[in-house]
Amino acid sequence: MKKNNKKVSFLTLLSILGISFVAFPLSLSTYIKSPTSLEININIKNDNQNIVAIYFQDQAWWNADSASTSIHYWGDAGATTWPGMRMEWISYDAEAGTNLWKFDLDISKYTNFKFARTHRLYQLEDIPSGENADWGAQTVNIIYKEGINFYILENTSGTWVSDGKSCTVIEGVYNE
Repeated sequence: MKKNNKKVSFLTLLSILGISFVAFPLSLSTYIKSPTSLEININIKNDNQNIVAIYFQDQAWWNADSASTSIHYWGDAGATTWPGMRMEWISYDAEAGTNLWKFDLDISKYTNFKFARTHRLYQLEDIPSGENADWGAQTVNIIYKEGINFYILENTSGTWVSDGKSCTVIEGVYNE
C-alpha cells in the first residue's frame, strides 16, 4: 500500500484542527521554543488507490435467458465462494447483443479472477429457492496486469464447462 508523505507546518496543522491564535495575547514564539520552524510529517493512507474497476463484455449467447455475470477472485487475502460476486450491470448494446459489466476489485489482495455466467437473480433476494447460481460457462483464469481493466468475451458461440472448456477473453483498456 502506497503512503503519501506530506509535510505540514505547525500553524497549518493547528488551522486544520480548528485552533485559532486570535485569543492568544502573546506571540507563538512564547509557547514554542527553538526551532522556530516546526514541521510535522503526516502519513495519509488511501485505501482506494488499490481498487481497480474491472469491466467485462459478454456475448449474445452468454446473456441468453437474461443471464447475469459474476466475478470469482482469489489471492493472498483468500477467495470468493464460487461463482463469485455479482457484477454491476452497466449497459446493453442491442445491435451487438452484448452487456457491459463492472466490478471494483482490490488488486492488492486479489490478483487472480475469472468471469462466470450466472442466474439472472444471483445474489438478489428474490432468487427462487433451489435455483442453481452457476449457469455453466466461465472464462479462463485471468491474472491481473497493470493497466488492463477490460475483458471482452472472445467466444461467439456457447462454450460450456460441461464440455470441459472455458471461454477466452480479449484484454484491453476501458476508459470511463
